[in-house]
This record gives sequence, structure tokens and C-alpha cells, in this order.
Amino acid sequence: MLRLSTLTAFRPRNTCLTTVSAQGLDFTNNGGTCLGVWTGSPNGNGTPDLIFAFAGYTAITLTGGGAFDLNDFDMAISWYSAATSTTVDVTADFAAGDRPCRC
Repeated sequence: MLRLSTLTAFRPRNTCLTTVSAQGLDFTNNGGTCLGVWTGSPNGNGTPDLIFAFAGYTAITLTGGGAFDLNDFDMAISWYSAATSTTVDVTADFAAGDRPCRC
């Protein structure tokens, strides 16, 4: 099981990046304003948070390629948004070459 449990050792922080690689996963910015590991978020619990902002999507892949299980997903809505809820669209690309789906 893969779990992105802590980003305390991640550097650089508070910087927009193209890709964030942590704990065997790559998070790639595809059209967003900013992807990075941030500290001081009002949504956070005191630990660094992976943030993605405003548009596009983040692709999550296994570092080096291959399949991985996504067993759960936790998120918070940005403190910049007045929204009280949102959705997360997950698109699966199956390693065996089956057709991708929006699941």
C-alpha cells in the first residue's frame, strides 16, 4: 500500500513546481497555477501540505512507471474558495492496457 503520510522532509517548500515526487509517487501539474508543498496553510494541521491551485489537473503516477492502488484520498478545499464542497474526478489508466475510465 502506498500512503503519502508526511512531507516534512520535502524540499523545496513554498515554491510552485512542475512535478512533486514524494514517497514513490509523482504528482505532475497539468495546467494549474501552482503545484507544490506548502507550509502555513489555514487548512493544514501543522505539517507541510501538497497543494494544487485553480485550473487543470494533477496526474498521479508511480515513480518509474507501473501500477499502484489508490485506496483512499483526503483533501481540503482551499481557503481562497467560498465553496463548501467539491468533487474529485479520478481517471484510471489500467496497466494491462484495458480502456481507461472515469471512475
